[in-house]
Parts: sequence; structure tokens; C-alpha cells
Amino acid sequence: MKLAARFFQAGFHVYSPLWLHFAQGQSPVPFKYTDCIDHCLAFLSHCDALIRIPGNSKGADIEVEYAKQNDIPVMTIREFLRCQDNETYHKFNVFGF
Repeated sequence: MKLAARFFQAGFHVYSPLWLHFAQGQSPVPFKYTDCIDHCLAFLSHCDALIRIPGNSKGADIEVEYAKQNDIPVMTIREFLRCQDNETYHKFNVFGF
């Protein structure tokens, strides 16, 4: 979440699937996993890139597969920062964290 906040402060439009976890804590009704995945993919469909952080995650694997099928670049943070240095991407919508 700290990384998402830093990107947001740098001017990027950021969506983090982890935010659903916090929203779940405020809901009297449990969220269905499939609804959460659908929600995340709807946001991802409007993003310029997916930044995949290390770690095992069934949901993140689904998001990566969706991104690849829809020609949305999937990058590590290091790859993303390299693109920023080359100004390939400048202040775009990112998904991940």
C-alpha cells in the first residue's frame, strides 16, 4: 500500500486490488471472490499497465492473464521505472500493488 501511495503522490492514477480488502472490513455482507475478481478486471481494462509485485496470489495471476489477453503491458516495478526513465510511459493509469 505504501508503494501505491507513492505512485499516487507522483501523479499516477493508481488502482490497488488490496483496497477491496479494506472495503470488505466496512461491509456487513461478505464480498464474493468472483465479484472481487470481476471488479478488479473492470478497473484493469482501463489501465495502461499492470505492475506485478512479487509473491504468490491467485487473483494476481488471473489479473496478469487478463492483461496479457488484452494487450495491457505487465511489468515488474523495476521494468516500470526503466520505462519512466525512457519516458515510454508518463503519468498513466497503473494497476497493481
